[in-house]
Amino acid sequence: MKQILRYLFLKQNDEGETKHLEALDGAASRLWLFEMDLLDPTSILAAVNGTAGVFHLASPLILDGLQDPEKELLDPAVKGTLNVLRAAKECGVGRVVLVSSQAAMIPNPTGPSMWP
Repeated sequence: MKQILRYLFLKQNDEGETKHLEALDGAASRLWLFEMDLLDPTSILAAVNGTAGVFHLASPLILDGLQDPEKELLDPAVKGTLNVLRAAKECGVGRVVLVSSQAAMIPNPTGPSMWP
């Protein structure tokens, strides 16, 4: 089975977002980068089409200045997830994995010694 990674990100001009992936062995032939907006269903279709599975880890994250949690965090998270699921269904994707925790996006600096 041919392994392919399609990495979706917010801003194409942010080199720090993708540099570590582009440096991986085989990236030149097996890595596709897609800039997208989870609230725009058409931007998801191109990335999802032709894949066997999708890992959805994206979610709004606002650390300072949050005014309306429902509008700024919850609504975009729910709508974005629904758009990913709809695109996956439309493209015949066999499996979608959703990660529901902010901890999936932020490294734990304390390590296993601090885990329960």
